[in-house]
Amino acid sequence: MNFLSQWRRFWQIAKPYWTSTERSSAIGLLLLLIFLSFSSSACLVWETVQRGELLSALAAQNSDRFYSGLWQILLVILLTIPLLSFQKLCAG
Repeated sequence: MNFLSQWRRFWQIAKPYWTSTERSSAIGLLLLLIFLSFSSSACLVWETVQRGELLSALAAQNSDRFYSGLWQILLVILLTIPLLSFQKLCAG
C-alpha cells in the first residue's frame, strides 16, 4: 500500500469524528496532546542537561556544584513524572 491509499483509508475512518458535533472536543484533545508532547520533550532535554551538569560536578569534585545539580535534577524529575503520566493518559 502506498501512502495515498493509506491516507484515504484513514480519512474514511476519521472523517465522521472530525466532522461531527464532537469536532471542537477533538481539536481540543489534539492540541492538548501536541502541547504535552512538546512539554515532555522539553523536560527530557532539561533532564539531560542537568545530568550532564551533575556528572561534570562529580568529575570536577565540586561538592557545592554537585548538590546544586542534585536538587535541580530532583526538581526536573518531580515535574516530569506527572507531565509524562498525563501525556500517557491522554494518548490512550
